[in-house]
Amino acid sequence: MKPCSFYIFNYQQENEYLKEKIESELSAHGFYKDEDPELVISLGGDGTFLSSMHQTDFKKRYISINRGHLGFFSDYDYEDIFSLVDDIINKDYFLEEIPLYDITGDKNDIFFSDIAITSHKTLNISLSIENKKNFKKKN
Repeated sequence: MKPCSFYIFNYQQENEYLKEKIESELSAHGFYKDEDPELVISLGGDGTFLSSMHQTDFKKRYISINRGHLGFFSDYDYEDIFSLVDDIINKDYFLEEIPLYDITGDKNDIFFSDIAITSHKTLNISLSIENKKNFKKKN
């Protein structure tokens, strides 16, 4: 990858050392921090990754480093940060396109994996995918 702008999402104080290490390594190779980056690196669990996608409107390239419990969406574990930097610099990666889906209703949003619908009252849900009615549930 040619040097580009990046931003690291991190919400846990214990990850600050790793964040600074990654920033230092990338900066040494011509990458630069920016609030509107081309590359987003999330340092945490799946929640941090999903939050980083929402905060950047799903319009960036993303890399996830697992510092959480499961890390379903993670590309790297935190022990692999030097592999991450090497892979970015040496273009040793592949881009995976993830389909995005719109949800419309009282609140419009985007999702890519799953969605949770919660309520304190009984719901009447109608679901259509690609304009085909597939599911209707009444409670």
